[in-house]
Amino acid sequence: MGETMGNSGEPLETGQKVREVQTNTVGVIVDHACQYAHPKADPVYSYLVRWEDGQVYALTETAFSGSHGYEIID
Repeated sequence: MGETMGNSGEPLETGQKVREVQTNTVGVIVDHACQYAHPKADPVYSYLVRWEDGQVYALTETAFSGSHGYEIID
């Protein structure tokens, strides 16, 4: 589902694996939230990611686009 994120307006799924590119650390999405900047605006998703060391970070969907250092693992 991650390949269509942003196009379909659907969030990434809980359990989806992600990678922090710089350190090659793998994490798993454990939850997500949705915000709207305006009632007619597209949703913006934020994700809680649990990393291999047990830490949990919040990332927005833009972290997975461009060169922000995070990627979705299929």
